[in-house]
Amino acid sequence: MGWESSNRRKALPRDWKRRREMIIMKYGGRCAICGNPGNQVDHIIPGDDHSTDNLQLLCEFHHKQKTARESAAARAASPNKVGFQKKGRPPEQHPGYR
Repeated sequence: MGWESSNRRKALPRDWKRRREMIIMKYGGRCAICGNPGNQVDHIIPGDDHSTDNLQLLCEFHHKQKTARESAAARAASPNKVGFQKKGRPPEQHPGYR
């Protein structure tokens, strides 16, 4: 889910810009995983803990990988949650295609 359709931005603290800059400086502008230039501040433990101890700098590639793993784990833990298809049931065709 991109920022355009997410409500996560509203949950960020008012001083998020300052915290983001602190994390970029802490990691020297480098991804915590590969050392390449990083540009995305990530929550180490997902959720609303915005403390600097729970933030890291990642490159776009590693941020997408981490988010995909977390999403897959959430789907596996709650397969009947709204928005997830049940196993064995084919997805319904979009009404605009009928």
